[in-house]
Amino acid sequence: MGRRTLFNRKAELAFKQIMFMFARMLILIIIFFSIVYVTKKHIIATSDITDTEIEIMMQSIMSNKNGLIYYDQTIDRAYPHVIDPGKFRSDVPVNLDNVFSFGADQKIIAANITLFDMDGERYMDKNGNPLMSAYINEAYYRTWLDMARSSFIGPGGAVEKTKRYYVHIKEEQGLVPGIVAVSIVMPNS
Repeated sequence: MGRRTLFNRKAELAFKQIMFMFARMLILIIIFFSIVYVTKKHIIATSDITDTEIEIMMQSIMSNKNGLIYYDQTIDRAYPHVIDPGKFRSDVPVNLDNVFSFGADQKIIAANITLFDMDGERYMDKNGNPLMSAYINEAYYRTWLDMARSSFIGPGGAVEKTKRYYVHIKEEQGLVPGIVAVSIVMPNS
């Protein structure tokens, strides 16, 4: 009977060791998958830099003497965020492709820039005609705008963002407050 008790003890000890090994393996698997889950949850696979690109583009347009701002040629000075309504026209949209460049391939961003008075009405020229919008990549803007306003999201689609900037408008009698509304369209891919 002594042997049987010894055998039972050895079998019981071996069983406990095997069960402890399974418990350890189960805990290690749970820890491994927890680490993988937390890591995947917190790693950002893509960065949305749309707002940054928009701000860079608008700061360039609002600071560049060839952009929409007022430029005094007599003293060679540009006035940032002071819009020259003479750079907008009432008959033809203004093309700003040469003012801001994202490189040789301009298929990154397109924008429509419209000048409003503080009442939200389109700004008028001296003859009372509303000023046309200014465009960056007008052809792409019109194409991507249709895609952005559709329900298609993901690669092959586009996204539209609208921003408003408070500016001063240079008139003969001085500066008047105004709003520059910018509709930016960018492809998703």
